[in-house]
Amino acid sequence: MPTTTIDDIPFDLWYQIASCLDPQDYINLSFVNRQLYSLLKSDLTARKTVQLCISHTREGKLASKGKITYIEALRRVYDVREAVATAQPYSACLVAYGESFLFNQGVLCYLDEGEIRTLDVHGAAREEQVVNVGAVLLGAWRVPPDFNQGLQFSLLNYSHGIVAGLCEIAGLQPWLIVLDIREKSTAENRRLLFLKQLESSRRIFVRHNDLVLFYGTHSRFAEHGHHEWVIHGWDLVERRPLAERPVQLENFVGSEIGSSICFELHDNHFYAVSNANRFEDEEIDWTSYYICIRFPVQTPHNVEWRALWRRQHREGPIHDMWTNISLQSDDATNQPLIIESRREWSGAGSKNYRTYYMQPLSCCKTDFSKQDDLVQGKDSQTGREPHSSDESYSPGFPKYLSVRLLPDDPLTSALDGRSKPNYQPPKIRLRRNYHPEYDENELSSSMARDFIFAKTKYRTYNHSASAFIDLVNDNSESNQQIDRLRLRIGSRKRRCPIGEDGLLHPPELDNQKEPIPNSDERFESRGIKLWPPLNSHPELLSLLCPPERCGDVGATSDERSMVYSTAPATSGGKRPIILISFDPTIHLGNVRRCPVQVVVEESYIPVEIDRGDTRLGKGKRKASTEIENYSQWHVPFTLAFMPSSLPWRAIHIAGTNGKGSITGYLSALLTAAGVRCGSFTSPHLIDQWDCITIDNCVVHEPLFRQIEHNVKLRNQSLGIGATEFELLTTTAFEIFTHENVDVGIVEVGMGGRLDATNILNKSNVLVSIIAQIGHDHQAILGNTLQEIAREKAGIMKPGTPCVIDGTNEPAVLTTLEGIGWETQTPLIITNPESIMEEFPELAKIFKCLNIEPHQKANIACAVAALQQKGILPSSLPLPSLFQHIPKTPRLGRLQELSLNPLISRSQPILLDGAHNPQSARVLCSYVDRNLRKHPSSHENINNVSVTWVIAASQGKNTQELFNCMLKPGDNVAVVQFGPVDGMPWVRSVESAELLSAVSSCRSSGSDSDSTRELAQSKDFGGDIVSALEWADEVSKQGGGESGESGPLVVAGSLYLVADVLRLLQEINNKKANVQGNTVTQLCIGP
Repeated sequence: MPTTTIDDIPFDLWYQIASCLDPQDYINLSFVNRQLYSLLKSDLTARKTVQLCISHTREGKLASKGKITYIEALRRVYDVREAVATAQPYSACLVAYGESFLFNQGVLCYLDEGEIRTLDVHGAAREEQVVNVGAVLLGAWRVPPDFNQGLQFSLLNYSHGIVAGLCEIAGLQPWLIVLDIREKSTAENRRLLFLKQLESSRRIFVRHNDLVLFYGTHSRFAEHGHHEWVIHGWDLVERRPLAERPVQLENFVGSEIGSSICFELHDNHFYAVSNANRFEDEEIDWTSYYICIRFPVQTPHNVEWRALWRRQHREGPIHDMWTNISLQSDDATNQPLIIESRREWSGAGSKNYRTYYMQPLSCCKTDFSKQDDLVQGKDSQTGREPHSSDESYSPGFPKYLSVRLLPDDPLTSALDGRSKPNYQPPKIRLRRNYHPEYDENELSSSMARDFIFAKTKYRTYNHSASAFIDLVNDNSESNQQIDRLRLRIGSRKRRCPIGEDGLLHPPELDNQKEPIPNSDERFESRGIKLWPPLNSHPELLSLLCPPERCGDVGATSDERSMVYSTAPATSGGKRPIILISFDPTIHLGNVRRCPVQVVVEESYIPVEIDRGDTRLGKGKRKASTEIENYSQWHVPFTLAFMPSSLPWRAIHIAGTNGKGSITGYLSALLTAAGVRCGSFTSPHLIDQWDCITIDNCVVHEPLFRQIEHNVKLRNQSLGIGATEFELLTTTAFEIFTHENVDVGIVEVGMGGRLDATNILNKSNVLVSIIAQIGHDHQAILGNTLQEIAREKAGIMKPGTPCVIDGTNEPAVLTTLEGIGWETQTPLIITNPESIMEEFPELAKIFKCLNIEPHQKANIACAVAALQQKGILPSSLPLPSLFQHIPKTPRLGRLQELSLNPLISRSQPILLDGAHNPQSARVLCSYVDRNLRKHPSSHENINNVSVTWVIAASQGKNTQELFNCMLKPGDNVAVVQFGPVDGMPWVRSVESAELLSAVSSCRSSGSDSDSTRELAQSKDFGGDIVSALEWADEVSKQGGGESGESGPLVVAGSLYLVADVLRLLQEINNKKANVQGNTVTQLCIGP
């Protein structure tokens, strides 16, 4: 039977699969390959996921109204949730100064000198709505004009453009005032919706929407000797009370809003939830409940209540100071959720940890005419009926229900007639309904770092992103007494349902031995992250905490942003109000990019700072030397070395693979066009100066040495402390200026955003290019393609065109497109097919030169760049240059090379600097097509063994690098390359270690072929010549009776390639000639 691949699955099946996915799984599935990306961007498949998972979100509602597409809704939700879960906000800004603030429904409402100001943050409003409280009250009361002097106004609640506040005047009882502050052309007194003098304002709260308002005070003293809550309702449309008398919440325990009790309006009901069960502690007790009261907003006295199992007391004591409780709604069902944070000494142990618990409030309907047979709705989280009738709503107020069955516990003998214990058998908690701060592995770490309560300024849980969020004061590493406010975010994600044993996780069973829905789910921690890094730019750190001491911090948040205020930073007593946004679609005016200055932060704490600015390991410093030598650019460096404008214009190129080839193609074509051009590539090969060319010729060594000396002298005399790569970049730029080039082709060293070459600004760059992006330098650039793409996209400049290799992965293209839109960068996404369609001449050249597929993509990028304005003379037709396209644009890239007289071998070898998984796959494909097929065979069978000479740089994943190259029966010589001139931090993997790695990767492969082992392998240390001689000898064993040598390939590192070229140059004793011909080899081939 033919093999079925993922691309063979019919659309109908994909449609059914997509309809069961949440936004994270849907978008991640679309990143698998180009066909799935194209299939899943259809609204036909996306609609089901939106309706199933996010229909009640802002994006889901916009999609259902046709204002955005369904796939746009999914991508926006994905972006926001990922930004929250990974602690990577898109923006932070100081939005206002005020006395106090509220934040709800994406609108910031704050008080400033007697004025209520509102700003639609989520709508990116450019103007504030302003209402003067005094002016409104003057129209409603007959008071003297100077009454404002004794007036104190405080904000209580904001919703639907309506603000409720408390107005206090010296010597008088306080007034509750409700104002409509929406933009409309009415008299000021029409803004006043409600005004009432209160008997008491004790612990007052307000909840309202655009139709009704409820306010409550903890003021009624009951017969049991404790205060109870009194709830008043008001119809904002009819402007009348909703009931003749207020509702007193009898026997409803709890007084601290947010700690033991919470109130909300939801789905035309008023909800009150408490985690306290008694006014007085019961001496003998086993079970704790959530007590929920609700009533319809139009008939407040139709009160019903229910008790929901919360925990068993034997689970351990609770640290009450950390407890907080809130009522949120589920994005998928709009079902209310109790979310409670508890810090517990689990099992009465010696350590306490936080856990967030989620308890769904299923919308059960009660038939009061059949109180003995309550009809219960299903719980959307479990798909089950509530487990017992005492968890359904009952009419009236909470009351003690006698326990039908006591536990088998000796304490039961101590109960008497006055005892009122609570007991219910323990229940199984679904894993989706609790989120511990640390998983089991993190708990066992002795390096776990917590913040004390006094330094944890705000705590909340983002249910949609499965993340707890803390705002902490982390001034532990500050030499000065300055506070540093940072986000501390811990998130989790669903684990694969298939266990390590290859089997599905079994569901848990209930008392009837029936499977419990969703009990087979497993989750894994995504770690705890802190943002921003303490070594971030001082301007960002200062923005997040304007005063040196943050003082009392007030904060609130929703699913996509956080707003907080600190102690006053000005003498006027106004508090700075700061917004942190995780939504890339929020674009407030006057927000600019913060300059980045990074000095790698050494951290010996197990908190990963996972952001593009820096990446730290858990619990120990990174062993790789890449971090400390990552080409950072510093403000002193740019000021001292970079003039405000350059006499030449640049083509700036970033990418994981293909940068050098695109540079070579551009250099050849521009030189043929008569445009004087320079190129700067990284790294150099034979000599340090061969990374710089002028008109396709390597710069002369005396010129390089002279300018390099001047640059280093300036660096020393000014005390700049530039890195080696910064000095080399400056040398290249000054050589370009000295040689009067028109265009400088500049290849990024590593990444892009923080690379030394990125001192090129908008006025310097004609066009930027982003080539193929793959996995390389993950310790610096990030572990995912999206993270790496964000770093590469750092070379984009607003208004400057950027050419992107369209053969990149869909996830990369999506990321680059988003950043291009955000930075207002015109994007040109190109691929070989589109270029050949535009220029049919290229197809003939590709066929004639037998250009490899990846090089076709590189040529397409070069041609697209040359089409941009100001690069080529307008009178010169671009197709006339295509004849100058070289077959091999760079040394060491699929280069056939004769090793005579270094060794006595007649056949050429293949030299390729493949040093990451993506370039290794390209090399492997080339070898399979061109070297493994036996010349005498007419069948397409790759049965020829290849002999390899390999090395690798430290920090590389050698198994991943060589696994696709090496095949059964191949021979391998393992070597070490020598020191690299100008780059002392680059070191070779020890040959013995590399030999062990490649042997392991071949024997542990997934192929079941018993002949998978290598034929021969040998360690030659640093003796490259002996390795080549041995390789040539063993390759003859595969050459058959003719005695000819079989294919021999040198690969794994550009530095190994450089050593081979250098050895060949030395043995020929024609160094001057090689220097003169290097450019020809670099750009045209041997």
